[in-house]
Amino acid sequence: MQTTQNTLRNPSLVNVIRLFLLVLVVLSVYYYDVIQLGVNCVWNYLLTLWFFNSVYFETWLTMGCYLLLNLYPYSVDCLRTLDKYKIEKSVQYRTQTVIGMIQEAIAYAVPFMFLDTFMVKKYCGVEASIWDRKRESTIQYTRALPVDAPTFAQLMFQLMASLILYDVFFFFIHYTLHRSPWLYKTVHKWHHSHDVLECHVTNQLSHVERITLVLSANTALKVFNSHPLTRTVFVPVFQLLLIENHIGYDFPWSLSHVVPFRLMGGARKHYAHHMQGGKHYQPLFSYLDHFLERIQSTNVKFSSPNRKFHRLSKAHSS
Repeated sequence: MQTTQNTLRNPSLVNVIRLFLLVLVVLSVYYYDVIQLGVNCVWNYLLTLWFFNSVYFETWLTMGCYLLLNLYPYSVDCLRTLDKYKIEKSVQYRTQTVIGMIQEAIAYAVPFMFLDTFMVKKYCGVEASIWDRKRESTIQYTRALPVDAPTFAQLMFQLMASLILYDVFFFFIHYTLHRSPWLYKTVHKWHHSHDVLECHVTNQLSHVERITLVLSANTALKVFNSHPLTRTVFVPVFQLLLIENHIGYDFPWSLSHVVPFRLMGGARKHYAHHMQGGKHYQPLFSYLDHFLERIQSTNVKFSSPNRKFHRLSKAHSS
């Protein structure tokens, strides 16, 4: 903990990262046409892949990204030099068995693949007549995808806007789960049933909460008519941010330090949420949490009564 605080007092590394990101933004504007050509090539190639055209692609992508991205916290745990960034000394990576990972994958995939099988997926840029033809078949096998790639500007806007809107959606859902004792015990308690916070807690969700999380993200993407390529990029970015929240390390290069004005929540705040429970409800950002704290500081009865449920979850977790 001391190391992270020292990093914040000596912001030279953070400033270097911010400068690097600024250079990337400038270069992306200067070489916009080159980047757009790359986006077009990637999209045209993806359209030739059978599994990308499958109705199950996004479910498969979500499972695959989660399994691959778990290599990140595993690698962090193997590097002893990074232990100084642990929020608490007790933080450690919990190794899962192959059977356990398969069970998690099946538990995630089955309900969403069921929906994929019967749902006509609608994407902006596809003619409505194509959707009508696909509705004639009860079982869906392929997605109707747009011919044209998104512009690079569209992709970046849709990605960032969808993340921001999802964060708003889930703030209110998350807050409600903590405000209602019945919802907390029925839906959310399992996510807080752990001795030590580590990355696998990211996916330690009840079926109802998992479906709610995915539908919230999907709704946010649909609000901005996100292109299927944007949705493809969204999945690993979204999962990496959630894993980072549950990893139990507060790295100086994390977005919570790099993004100014304390806009991002980060691992430390989410760790405090899991340990204390009465604050830090936003999964990605923090501005709504700051607003809520201001309301609480004015003695309005708006704070969560659920700390006792966190203690109960600790006592009864196995």
